Amino acid sequence: MDRILEERFESDEKALQTKTVISKYGQDSAVKHARIWVCLRVIYGLARRGATITQRDIYYQLISHFDDQKQLNEVLRCIAHILDLERHEFGVIACPRGLVYGCLVFRYDDIRVDCSIQRQLVSSVVMRSDFKAESRNASCILVVEKEGIFNRLVDDGFTKRIPGILVTGMGYPPLYVRALVHKLRNQLNIPVYGLFDHGPHGVAIHLVYKVGSRSMGGDRYSVPDMRFLGLRRSDVVNLNLATHPCNRSDLRIAKNYLSKWVFFQKKDNIELRKEVEAMAESQTKAELQALYEISTEYLAEEFLPGKILRREFI
Repeated sequence: MDRILEERFESDEKALQTKTVISKYGQDSAVKHARIWVCLRVIYGLARRGATITQRDIYYQLISHFDDQKQLNEVLRCIAHILDLERHEFGVIACPRGLVYGCLVFRYDDIRVDCSIQRQLVSSVVMRSDFKAESRNASCILVVEKEGIFNRLVDDGFTKRIPGILVTGMGYPPLYVRALVHKLRNQLNIPVYGLFDHGPHGVAIHLVYKVGSRSMGGDRYSVPDMRFLGLRRSDVVNLNLATHPCNRSDLRIAKNYLSKWVFFQKKDNIELRKEVEAMAESQTKAELQALYEISTEYLAEEFLPGKILRREFI
């Protein structure tokens, strides 16, 4: 890491010796310039020492320069783009947030981790070049939006009914979780399905996995052939699931997707567009937990196996 970064800091005129590059990301505010430079100073120090720091720790170290964590994260995304590196490559890592369980063994640095024994935290080890995933019988990877649903599927023995791998990013996924799903898809060559709430945020989380981070114009850890299992509008109607009114954030996401994002204008994405249109028209959403009103075992024993075996996905 230190050699790569020293080359960037000492030799890459486009990235650091030219103020126009920095200006591109802070041209509307001198404060943004200052924030980028104070972060670069910390990152350069990490490179010289070969050290790492979490995003949360760097926020507290520079707390006088930022109003909240979100501002720091935005600056780190800018720096990643300037340096043409992922955040972990210049020493800034996320706190582990994500879980994996199922028919999976992964190896790195002569260490073997069996994910069928217990739930495993997703951490920076997935970014290692020697990270290797193995599975003798996994038929699919199921990405679950919520930790609670993930845990319920583990406890209900879902991976015994359909041998597979369960992953959750606990909402919007961090880089490590997206990298894990991407590597599992490529190394194991099995399909990836997504299970999310019926709502604009559920679709948005699905798309973070599928096409990458919109704020960075996509990234190397996208999973373009990821399938959307639901919840779909037809599930809500046919199963008479409880719904809730969309809030302003939900409606804003739906409006932006339908009016501004070219992704939803492509022929291959018409079915997903129809889901967002239904949400916007009804102004309602439904949570995965609503399925438990049918029966506590319905999700693991009937809903998901049926969807996967009948290929009912987008």
